[in-house]
Amino acid sequence: MTIFFTNIVGLVLFFMFFLFVGFYQKHSLSHKQFLKKYINKIHLNKTSIQQLHTTLPHHRQSAISPLLLLLLLISTPVQADNTPHIGVLYPESGKRASQLYSTIIKNMRQHSDVHIQTREFTANDSTTDIQQWLNDKKSQAVILLGKKGMNLGKKLTVDIPVISGAHMEVHENQSSVSLTADPEQLFYQLKTLQPDVETVHVIYNKANSGWLIKQAVLAAHSNKIKLNAIQINNMQAAGPRLKQLVQKLDPQKDAIWLAYDPILPIKPLLPDLLRKAWDKNLIIFSGNPYHVQRGTLFALFPDYSKLGLQLIELTLNKLDKNKQIFYEPSRYLNSAINIRTASHLGIQISSIQRNKFKMVFPKD
Repeated sequence: MTIFFTNIVGLVLFFMFFLFVGFYQKHSLSHKQFLKKYINKIHLNKTSIQQLHTTLPHHRQSAISPLLLLLLLISTPVQADNTPHIGVLYPESGKRASQLYSTIIKNMRQHSDVHIQTREFTANDSTTDIQQWLNDKKSQAVILLGKKGMNLGKKLTVDIPVISGAHMEVHENQSSVSLTADPEQLFYQLKTLQPDVETVHVIYNKANSGWLIKQAVLAAHSNKIKLNAIQINNMQAAGPRLKQLVQKLDPQKDAIWLAYDPILPIKPLLPDLLRKAWDKNLIIFSGNPYHVQRGTLFALFPDYSKLGLQLIELTLNKLDKNKQIFYEPSRYLNSAINIRTASHLGIQISSIQRNKFKMVFPKD
């Protein structure tokens, strides 16, 4: 209907235009002759209006240019704005977390294919308030940041895609971008530093990290690595199992991946684990730069300045495939290396390689 109306208006102006041309035309065709000559071959579109302008005598083009411009603007149909509106919710937080969320949102806004609307939520906001805000903003999808955002998403009853990010865990009914590093890139980095590694060993709980291990199996295969994924069911079993693992591994062929899993208490186990690994020349890597500072060989960890882009990419994918649930590790990553550990393991790090790492330990 809009296109029809604008073309009718354009047609009216079209005839007004020829009346205007006739007023200026003293030594050429009359406006009736001019109209008869061109009415059958000129249509109301951008190309024909430009064609019409070039057919006029040069000294008359400047006189009628304003009218042609008006005709072009009115006769061109107005296209609807199809840019998806995405609501982004983040929790009220301390300074450090707030800066993190600001960085992620800033990166989201750099994506030209979406319209971002943000809201900070507090413990006093009800799900009804949040849902009303999403309705008022005509949001077509919602992104929730942080663990509190993920928990809020569990309570929402909306008919739009719900995506969460900037947290370690995932929820079974919620598409997420986890802060866990992409195993494909972890294994590639491992083989770059030590090509002789054949098997990577990892301890995990299926309920927490089953989704990640499925992706890790494929990543290991593509990097010509065997993945030994050891499933445990409780935290008490984690420590003894990890110690047994270190004792029996071959440092020439094996490496340990400390994947994040709530069931694995890495922090209290790390000092003893690192001592045993150092004595045995065993490679340990993870997704936490703190571990590298303490003595593991390397880590890959999220680049927060690009995390927003991955969340937007997932959201646009969800808008196309609304019923599917996607769990993604972080794919935009920074890297850290401990050159003292590398030297102890006989791994030479060139200055070119060193410059590729975001963080290098020990610090000079």
